[in-house]
Amino acid sequence: MSGAWNDMQLPRYCIIYNKAVKMVRTPDGGISVLAYVPEEDRFERALGLLHRIVFAGSETDFVSEQEFEAYMAQQRAEAQAKRQDDQGKGDPDI
Repeated sequence: MSGAWNDMQLPRYCIIYNKAVKMVRTPDGGISVLAYVPEEDRFERALGLLHRIVFAGSETDFVSEQEFEAYMAQQRAEAQAKRQDDQGKGDPDI
């Protein structure tokens, strides 16, 4: 692994295209990029966003861990409200 990756401060937290994304070090010393999926309340690998972190443009906002957690909580609450709203609509023919 190159020295640049070893020197990078991880984890890094950011918001990319309204997605909560974090770059973390893997147990073997590599890196992984994880995007939060609020509808499922889990992270999924998103290595396709790596360049958006390393070569950050206007679409990437770096945030603190606390800001990241707050953003995820907001997304989680919005996803839950949407689920409840969708369930409340039900089948209009019943």
